[in-house]
Amino acid sequence: MADGTDTAIEQLERIRRHLEIAYAGVVVSAAALLRQRAEQDEEIADVLRHCVGQRLFEQIERIDTLVAALRAPKPTSDGTPET
Repeated sequence: MADGTDTAIEQLERIRRHLEIAYAGVVVSAAALLRQRAEQDEEIADVLRHCVGQRLFEQIERIDTLVAALRAPKPTSDGTPET
């Protein structure tokens, strides 16, 4: 697209990749805490999964929705989608 939305889409996709890496770090850290089973590790793992991990996942989904909306064909003045 020549109207600058490619740049916005690329930026959103780059942010998404960073969030996915952070999410993977949370998942791995929570799993490691659960595996070592030290005092309070289970509670810390729960916080990571349910607070941090869930929020990251929600933001990834929001970015997916925004990217899909930016990629959707825009209607022309007569209401038909642009081709």
